[in-house]
Amino acid sequence: MQHHPRLAYNPMNCNVRKQLTTRGLALPLTLVFFLTACGAPGPTVTPSSAPTTPDFVATGVSLTQTASAQSSPTHTESPTFTPSPSATATPEIPTPLVSPPLLTLDPTTIAELPPTPLPNPDIPDAPIRILRPGNLSRVISPFKFVLDVPPGPDGKVQVDLLGEDGRLLARKVFTLATPPGSDRNIAVLDFDFEIRPGIVAEAGRIEVIVLDVFGRIQYMASHDLILLSTGRAEIRFPVTQSERLYIEQPANLDSVSGGTLLISGRIRDLGDQPLVIELIAEDGRIIATGLAAVQPAPTGEHGIFVGELVYSVDEPTPVRLTIRARGARIPGNSYISTLLVLLNP
Repeated sequence: MQHHPRLAYNPMNCNVRKQLTTRGLALPLTLVFFLTACGAPGPTVTPSSAPTTPDFVATGVSLTQTASAQSSPTHTESPTFTPSPSATATPEIPTPLVSPPLLTLDPTTIAELPPTPLPNPDIPDAPIRILRPGNLSRVISPFKFVLDVPPGPDGKVQVDLLGEDGRLLARKVFTLATPPGSDRNIAVLDFDFEIRPGIVAEAGRIEVIVLDVFGRIQYMASHDLILLSTGRAEIRFPVTQSERLYIEQPANLDSVSGGTLLISGRIRDLGDQPLVIELIAEDGRIIATGLAAVQPAPTGEHGIFVGELVYSVDEPTPVRLTIRARGARIPGNSYISTLLVLLNP
């Protein structure tokens, strides 16, 4: 097994110089850039119905008229779920499958990246494909949610709708059967929601979570939405379904040794904040954790991310390498990509 050199971090001048070796090819990492907390611009918003700034919609638009004139009637019924023919609805909002932990990080390191973007590899489609509504859609209650997804080992899929402060507005947990010869299927759900009193719109996020057999997150994807209390909906549709967080190194089921794991890949439309990288054992223990630096690309294109984890194990240990992108405006994760790795001493 090839031993990868370690990235040397200098917290005094935040500069790293190293030579990245990936499957026998030398990849010089010479571009130094600073990690910021800014999110990448989202898709262009139609001028007639949304702000022209590429950032997300401004939060908490205050009412200038009375609440009775501007707000739609309050819904008192529980959210309903209209599944596809192969999906079995849950009668009520159940206990969540997972509540991903939140990390408060203050990264001070600088990573070196290639001076120019590399040619895009053949990046596959994402495991979770949100078909409707697309990113930055404006929705009113109720709205229809359509996704193409591989369910977990027990057939379960969880979908959460969050408000701009991270509060849970609605949750669906359902069992999705798959047709013969396929590991995925399409589900259709109806979501009802109520935003905070006294405003006509707020930022929201709808996210899909699938767990593996050990209860770890295997896939997670989301779209940012504009939640309206009244007005006209504007539904957008995705331009591409290519993987937004694609891990090039290591490969799935790779075996590594030497105590250092070098990680690299491609990232699309997930901002320029550092990514959280973790090695999670089958019993839930976090073997190692760290950050990966991001060099973003123009909207719709893939940039680069690079990171390194130092680990220590006494025996061969199977783990799930988990890479998490955090939301720019709404607390929590916005996207998670994972694969399996065997760690050797």
